[in-house]
Amino acid sequence: AGAAAPAAASAAEVARVLAASDDYAVLGLPPGGGAGGAGGLRARYRALAISLHPDKCAHPDASSAFQRLVAAYGVLQKHVR
Repeated sequence: AGAAAPAAASAAEVARVLAASDDYAVLGLPPGGGAGGAGGLRARYRALAISLHPDKCAHPDASSAFQRLVAAYGVLQKHVR
């Protein structure tokens, strides 16, 4: 039962990332990045990267979600200081 909760959370996160309308939504941040700045962006990226990485997440679309996350982070990293 303990492994089912993280798997369900990962599946929900994969679906959320793949359905995101923009790069901020991919990282679960408000438009403009909020008050966290670059540090908040990096922290959110790292947390999501761990949960969405195909080696950690067994969801069949984990690889696509991880690639979307990496692309979104690359774009936002240039804009959030």
